[in-house]
Amino acid sequence: MEKAPIKKFAVEARKKLKADVTFQLERYGITEKGIVEPQTSTDKELVFDLGNGNVQTIRGVRAVNQYKNLAAHVRGFYTADEPKKELEQFIEEIAYTWFNRLIAIRFMEVNRYLPVRVLSSEITGQKLPDLVKAPFSGDLEFTEDEKSASSSCRMPTRKMTCSVSCFLSSATT
Repeated sequence: MEKAPIKKFAVEARKKLKADVTFQLERYGITEKGIVEPQTSTDKELVFDLGNGNVQTIRGVRAVNQYKNLAAHVRGFYTADEPKKELEQFIEEIAYTWFNRLIAIRFMEVNRYLPVRVLSSEITGQKLPDLVKAPFSGDLEFTEDEKSASSSCRMPTRKMTCSVSCFLSSATT
């Protein structure tokens, strides 16, 4: 078995995941310099002024709590000596966790342990995974709340159109 393509994929996927985690953290003021405190803060909303007219808002009790938990977790990685190194360690752990999850899902998908394709499609040429194309057509059971939350959480571009909870819920588990 040729292992070079697998090794190349793993390295590139890791780099991409690290870049994406860094991008998401920076969107909410979590950088190697520290954590930007919200400009305004309530139980239902956090507003961050990141400078240069860049303002980010987190809305919803759940999303605010998730952000606060994430910020507290990240603060545990910071030391006065090497905050850059500490944040890189945190980002590495998140990327590693996501990589392992995605590989496990792909393994289960290929071996038909899942009732629907999650990362790919059985239809040749279709780029969207079957779960994204028709999320409620498989054997998966969803409550009405989950169905409505899913339909409002679409990410067509790098700009998230859903609340930060889509990212934060997975980052803190």
